[in-house]
Amino acid sequence: MGVDVGPTTQLLKPKQVPKQNKPQPWMNNKYLKKLILGTWNVLTLYATGTLTTVVSAVEMYRLDIVAIEELRWTRSGSIRLNNQTVFYSCNTNHKAGVGFIKKNISGGTWVS
Repeated sequence: MGVDVGPTTQLLKPKQVPKQNKPQPWMNNKYLKKLILGTWNVLTLYATGTLTTVVSAVEMYRLDIVAIEELRWTRSGSIRLNNQTVFYSCNTNHKAGVGFIKKNISGGTWVS
């Protein structure tokens, strides 16, 4: 009585991904080549001074665009603070809400 030792599944070759030789439109834009994105569930920005803290952290990590969740503000709109713009949309009872923080760049092609 013997025991067979060996692979139980057949090894497969990894799939080859074809290279794209055609340059994409974003490759020519110096701002989009090094675009740094982030997300943050802030839990609330309803307290005084929390937006300043969040914007300072975004600047410290040098993020270009950050999606933020659970703002808990009311209505919708935009706010400019330091070198950042905050776009937000929330309901009327300080629950939930989402937004984006984007870096303001000079001479760039950001769409506002």
